[in-house]
Order: sequence, then C-alpha cells, then structure tokens
Amino acid sequence: MQVFSLNNIGWIISGCDDNGGATADRYTVAFFDGDCLGMSDAPTHPLGVSMWCGGGVDPAAETACNFDDLPDHIQAHTVARLNQGLADWAEGSGLTPEECAREIIHEMTGEWPDLAECRP
Repeated sequence: MQVFSLNNIGWIISGCDDNGGATADRYTVAFFDGDCLGMSDAPTHPLGVSMWCGGGVDPAAETACNFDDLPDHIQAHTVARLNQGLADWAEGSGLTPEECAREIIHEMTGEWPDLAECRP
C-alpha cells in the first residue's frame, strides 16, 4: 500500500541536507519523529547508500536545502523507502492510504490535516 507520495510527504519532513558529496551519504532527509534517511547519489546501486539513522538536519547549516531541491530520483527513493517501511503496518491497519498518512502526520506533527491533503 502506498501511504506517502510526493504529494503528501512534505507534511512529515523536518529538513533536508545536501553536502555536495563530502560523505557517502550525500543527501539526508529528516522526519519529525527524529528518523533520517541518508543516501548517496545512487542509493539503489549495489555500492550506493540508503540507510535509516537518527539525528536530524541543522536548518541553519550551509548545506541545508528543501526537499523539492533534491534530485527527482532522491525524492522518489525517499518516498519508496518510507512506504516500504510502513507496508506491514499499513496493510494490517484496516485504514485507507489517506487515513494511514493522516495518522502518521498527526503522530509526528500533532496536526490533523484534511483527508484530501493526505491522498498519496
């Protein structure tokens, strides 16, 4: 089940970083629950990096950026990894994708967006 898409993932992203390749995990996407996804420029390549970690992104850092500024393939990979991690919970929840997204958004941010805004 696809819970998040490029249309609704912005609700749960707290910050992003592109360090220009200074480390193997060039891109970091941070979520409001404290989880981060660190990725190389080729996260699906056998030698690429795509790993969950804790921490966050300093919004004042020189390398901080908006999610929309990240390359399209990095945005798509972020959505895919998030949905992969939520698959078992979402399938067993009995909720629609919109309801699943709304529950997660509320848990991370305390907000209750309209279901239409949660549509993947």
